[in-house]
Amino acid sequence: MKTRSPRSIVTGMMWMRQFSDTDINLRHTCEQGDRLQSYGWLMHDGINFGVQEIRDNDFTLTTEFVKRMGGDHGGDWTWRITAKQHVSPFKQSTAQKKKTESNPRSDPVSW
Repeated sequence: MKTRSPRSIVTGMMWMRQFSDTDINLRHTCEQGDRLQSYGWLMHDGINFGVQEIRDNDFTLTTEFVKRMGGDHGGDWTWRITAKQHVSPFKQSTAQKKKTESNPRSDPVSW
């Protein structure tokens, strides 16, 4: 990741899925042929802040960066990465079934 500033910090990240059936386990870029659900910037100004979302098959990565002005080198950078695992309908229904079996008097939630 690099901003539009002439003396920008350059960062990157790599991520992987363990025990995957696909041939792509280690990623470090987002390309159209990578079978990602989606990827891109949710918001940014190109220089001081940005929020990016990468939706892989099993999880979503959100990267956020912000620059605080000052210091001897143009500012201080903070970068946060959040990973959220997607729950498949099969896993969710199995978990709900186990919860209902352990507490037979509980009523299922209807939306």
